[in-house]
Amino acid sequence: MRSRLERLLEANLEVKNEQLSIEVCSGEVVGLYGPLGAGKSSILRSLAGLTSYKGSVSLLGRELRTYRRIELVKLVGFISENPSTQFVANRVGDEVAFTLENLGLKPGEIKLKVSEALKMVGLEGFEDRRIDELSWGQRHRVALASIFVAKPKILLVDDLFVYLDPPTRHVFSEVLRRYASEGASAVVASGRREFLKFVDRVVELRPMEKELKAQVKIAKPIAPCRLEASNLFFSYEKDQPVLKGASLSINPGEILAVMGRNGSGKTTLGKLMAKVLKPKAGSIRLSEAKAKLAYISQNPDSQFIGKTPLEDIKASLKKHFDEHLALEVLGSLGIEAFAREKVYGLDIGVKKLSLIASMLALSPSIAVIDEPTSGLDDFYVDHLSSVVKELSKSGMALAILTHDLYFAKVSDRVVVLRNGVVSFEGAPQEVEERLF
Repeated sequence: MRSRLERLLEANLEVKNEQLSIEVCSGEVVGLYGPLGAGKSSILRSLAGLTSYKGSVSLLGRELRTYRRIELVKLVGFISENPSTQFVANRVGDEVAFTLENLGLKPGEIKLKVSEALKMVGLEGFEDRRIDELSWGQRHRVALASIFVAKPKILLVDDLFVYLDPPTRHVFSEVLRRYASEGASAVVASGRREFLKFVDRVVELRPMEKELKAQVKIAKPIAPCRLEASNLFFSYEKDQPVLKGASLSINPGEILAVMGRNGSGKTTLGKLMAKVLKPKAGSIRLSEAKAKLAYISQNPDSQFIGKTPLEDIKASLKKHFDEHLALEVLGSLGIEAFAREKVYGLDIGVKKLSLIASMLALSPSIAVIDEPTSGLDDFYVDHLSSVVKELSKSGMALAILTHDLYFAKVSDRVVVLRNGVVSFEGAPQEVEERLF
C-alpha cells in the first residue's frame, strides 16, 4: 500500500476570478463545497482533463495537459452530475465493460471484473438491464461501477449523493473510503454540507452574498384540482413490474412527498400522475377534467425547449409570453442572473430551477417535481422550501419525488413506496424510521 501522504494531484486554478489551490494525497477523500454556480462542476472537469483551464494541474508530478486521453482513463475517473451524458451502451453490463474492452482485457477477465464492480455498487445481476429503464440513482451506481473497474488513482464525483437514498448514501461513503484506503483518492463535490460529513477534509469555495424572499410570481391564478390514483400497475419490461397496485391522492394546495429506495418506482409513479405515462392497469381521476398538469424530470436536460432559461419560458408560453413577468419568475427563484445564459453551460441546479420557473409560467393545477433539490446548495434548498410553501398557498398541489429527508420536511404528508406499492403514509416527522 502506498503512503497516505503521497501527493497524487496538485492544482492551482483560476475559478470565477478567484485563485483556488487543491492538493489531494493517496488515502484521502476530499470534499469540494461551494454554492450554486461557484464552478464545482467545472473544477472537477478540469481536474479530469475534460476541459481547458487557467492555471496548472499536476497529476503524479506531471502537468495534466501533457497526458494522452488513454493515459488519463487509467489514472482519473470522473462521474458527472448527469451520468446519462457519459453512457455509451444500452445495457448495464456493456456499459461497465466498455472501458475494460478499450484497455484490451480478455473477455473472461472483463466478465469477472464487471460482476465484481456491480456487486460493489449494489447492482448484482443487473448486467442485462436496460440503462434507460433504471432509476436516476441506479444510473449513478452504473456510472460508479464503470469507473471502479478501471481502478483509477483519483475518483472525481460530482453531486452524487442527492440521488441516492440515505442507506445507499452511507454504503457509498464507505465504498469511497475503502477505495481511497487502497492507495487511491476521491474528490466529492456538493453544495450540501450534510453530504460531506464522511470526508477527511473540505476545500471550500468562496461563498456568495445572497438574500432572497419567496415572493413567487405565477402567470395566472391556479385552478384547484384533486388527483386520485387507484391500484396502479406498470412495467417497462414484461417480467419486471415496477408498480404493483400503488394508490395515493393529492388535494389542492397540498404538498405531498413521495419517497422510497432507489428503484422503488417513484419516478414511474410521478410520470403516471402527470399523465406522461399510461398505467397498465388502475386509474387516475382528476376532479377537474381540464386541469393543467406539469412534470419536471430528474434529468433537466431532457426537457428544455429554449436555448436559455428566458427562451425556455417564451417557448412554453408562446403568444402569451411577457418578458418582464418571465424575469420576475426567474428572480423569485434566485436565478434571474442566468436568464440569458446558454442552458448547456449551466449547473444542473440552475437548470432544475429554470424548469420550475417555466412550470410557474404555465400555472398548473398539479405539479410533479422529481428530485427538486438536485444540484442545489444549502441556501437554495431552504429558499426552494419557502417557494414550495408559497405555491401551495396559491392552491397548487405539489408532488415532490425525493430522497432528501431534509427537504421532505416541507411536505404536509409523505408516502413511501416499497415493492411497487405504498407501504407507509403519514407526517414528515414519522417517515425516517419507516422509510428504510
